[in-house]
Amino acid sequence: MSSEQDAVEPYLTLLEGFVSARLTARAFEQQFLDRYQNDSFRWSAPVFDVLDDLFADVDAYVADGEQRDVDDGDLDDEGLRTSAEAALARLQSL
Repeated sequence: MSSEQDAVEPYLTLLEGFVSARLTARAFEQQFLDRYQNDSFRWSAPVFDVLDDLFADVDAYVADGEQRDVDDGDLDDEGLRTSAEAALARLQSL
């Protein structure tokens, strides 16, 4: 059984890639959803809260500007990047 620190490492790598612009918002969205939705690790409450908040923001991301409704809480690329930066900082502080 891996430690939580080992289990969170792929999320940190993914977040760092997106925050540093090595990944596009669409690539981050897909890779995060693939990882999160297939993740069976039993997270502590603080880590789960960060990942779950990030999942909600990834779910609110709408790549197509014509489909995006900011009044409905939809996020654009920069909104998602801001959320990812916050999630990365929160995870690194735990």
